[in-house]
Amino acid sequence: MCHTCCGLRLAEQISSNQEGPATFVYRFRGPGVDGNYYAPHASEVPFVLNQGTSLSEEDQFRIPWNQNLSDSMVSAWVNMARDGTPNIENRIEGVNVEWDRFDAKEGKVLMLQNGDGGIRNVVDFKKNYRNNVCDYWYDEIGKDVIKTICHDFTGLGP
Repeated sequence: MCHTCCGLRLAEQISSNQEGPATFVYRFRGPGVDGNYYAPHASEVPFVLNQGTSLSEEDQFRIPWNQNLSDSMVSAWVNMARDGTPNIENRIEGVNVEWDRFDAKEGKVLMLQNGDGGIRNVVDFKKNYRNNVCDYWYDEIGKDVIKTICHDFTGLGP
């Protein structure tokens, strides 16, 4: 909740500024330990840096290596640096995905999923994320409690 909901709140604030930069949001998922689709924070880094074959399973956050996913993520990050738009042009495996910009109204997030589901844009991600847990935390629990619980994300918080 601390990472995803605070990150989505920040993306909403950036995208609501009409003169702000284009905003792109992604979610990286497992499968991790025992088929659980939870992926620990920063577990996408070996995929972005194409380091999976040189790292031990423990260093990969125990997420099975997927070269196609890594090649696609490298493409997105390179295209973002070069063109300002992180579209995926994975010529090796023939994966081409236009990464939709995030806006607060549609809440589009690119799902980068290792295993079933692959790479796809998801509309209304926040609304569907854990049964709209973000609005519950912000509206029912409150910003002060979130700041206390998510102290590491104070700069990204409510």
